[in-house]
Amino acid sequence: HNWRRVGRLADGVPVEQARAELSTIARGDKAEHGDGTWMFDAAVDPLRDVLVSAARPALLVLLAAGGLLFAIAVANTTNLVLARAINREQEFAVRAALGPGRRRLARQFFVEMLLLCGTGGVLGLLLAAWGVEALVTLAAGRLPRADGVGIDWAVLGVTCALAVATAAGLSLLAAWRASSRVALRYNQRTSSGAPESPLAGGLVVTQVALALLLLAGAVLLGRSFLTLTSIDPGYRTEGLVFMDVSAPWTDDRTKLEPLVPFYGELIERLRALPGVEAIAGVSLHPGSGGGWDGTAYAQNSRDEIRSPADLDAVASDPARSRLSGTEYRLASEDYFATVGIPLLRGRVFERGDGPDSEPVAVVSPSFAARLWPGQNPIGKLVQIDMGGDFRASTVVGIVGEVRGNYGIEREPLPSFYAPFRQRALSLSIFEIVMRTRDAAGVVPAARDIVQRMNPEIVPQFSTSEQAYSALLAPRRLNLVLIGVFGVTALLLALAGIYGSIAFHVARRTHEIGVRIALGARPTRVVSMVVRRSLLLAGIGVAVGIAIALGASRLASSLLYGIAPHDPVSYVAAAA
Repeated sequence: HNWRRVGRLADGVPVEQARAELSTIARGDKAEHGDGTWMFDAAVDPLRDVLVSAARPALLVLLAAGGLLFAIAVANTTNLVLARAINREQEFAVRAALGPGRRRLARQFFVEMLLLCGTGGVLGLLLAAWGVEALVTLAAGRLPRADGVGIDWAVLGVTCALAVATAAGLSLLAAWRASSRVALRYNQRTSSGAPESPLAGGLVVTQVALALLLLAGAVLLGRSFLTLTSIDPGYRTEGLVFMDVSAPWTDDRTKLEPLVPFYGELIERLRALPGVEAIAGVSLHPGSGGGWDGTAYAQNSRDEIRSPADLDAVASDPARSRLSGTEYRLASEDYFATVGIPLLRGRVFERGDGPDSEPVAVVSPSFAARLWPGQNPIGKLVQIDMGGDFRASTVVGIVGEVRGNYGIEREPLPSFYAPFRQRALSLSIFEIVMRTRDAAGVVPAARDIVQRMNPEIVPQFSTSEQAYSALLAPRRLNLVLIGVFGVTALLLALAGIYGSIAFHVARRTHEIGVRIALGARPTRVVSMVVRRSLLLAGIGVAVGIAIALGASRLASSLLYGIAPHDPVSYVAAAA
């Protein structure tokens, strides 16, 4: 219970074999011991998979976005190379007449393209050196092994290979275009008309389609992030300072009992500090991540459970009302008012709820509804064994739900709160919550008070703004990364369309002059050009939407409150 094992496989043993062996052992133990063990099976997973499991979807989407952006850049460059090759057809015709074959032209183009791609690769690496630092800073604490992210020999090797491969592909394409019979026949013609290249238009369509795919993802993530930030977490997210004053860990829980008066006195001293508007204590502040949880049992009388054996008897009764996965928190009497958790029914803790009084508890609405459906929970007895304390607690109040302990997007778990003065055996973790507008002045004074009262406790400080920002950080990271890729793809696509249309107009300058000389209005000429750009963009948008709709399910795990096929997002991206 609450433990994981880490081991190293013997040489030559696959994960599947180890998983099968341990599963057999676990199921054998369960068959032998029955209720004497809670474990009914075992699984083996590679440690690397466990470490990166939460980040894998975002990293795969990031990898795909990088690939799409590279494809857009290659398509853009290909269009420019084709345009340049067409402009150099006279030169190529002369070279062809003098005898150099396609291989000679390919070598010349390869040198030119390698210089172009190599320069771009070097500039890209320089930008990446800065970008990696920004990425690691943005993903600090949320990206597994972020400290190992950097530009190493593998990254350099992949970059060089891509640059060389791109240069080779572009040089072969340019050489084919330069030595083709179509180009040669064109240069022998006296007409000023220019044949349209379906490949050039197809590349523009490809750029637009891929850019729309990235833009649609960015808009979906943006709308999802806005939906997430509109959720009420159930507590204040501004103006709170959290001070961790947990005592050094001890296996002897009886040594935790002196902490009750210590924390009580500490709260009173901190309350007198200038700038402290309200103060309270809690075992884990809201939004701190998953803390202690346990199984709560509805208890019929105070004397029903007095020992582990009594608890085992109740736990083995299938008819007993129980609630597993209950969030367990200890709090002081002013905690709920300090952090802004509303009281919905009954009362919160009072100063008189001390170690010698009857144990009491405050629970969340989901706790009450699931343990006593359709009943009034006030006055009910509940048992939750934490730290070996088997005393039943009387429910005296219902407070609002709190989100964020396992992610702001997840439904709140049922919560059980007990007075810290009555649960000394669970005081191995404790924090002070201070509501203040002067954190810079309060923190040094609070640290000094703690050090003077107990030098062994080294307080750690954080703020509610930092805690709330950390809850949104994974999705913010996804939004920023995909947003940057989407905007870059849009700019590349715009540059590609502009380059294609500008070249198209330049090639038809003589024709346009003749049209105007024959009486064509400038607006008609402009509309002729705009129609072509809109046609290419329209086809690209249609293809991009089709691809985005087909791939939308791959990003569904990154969304919250927004359907992968959200029409507003696709219309915005298309526009």
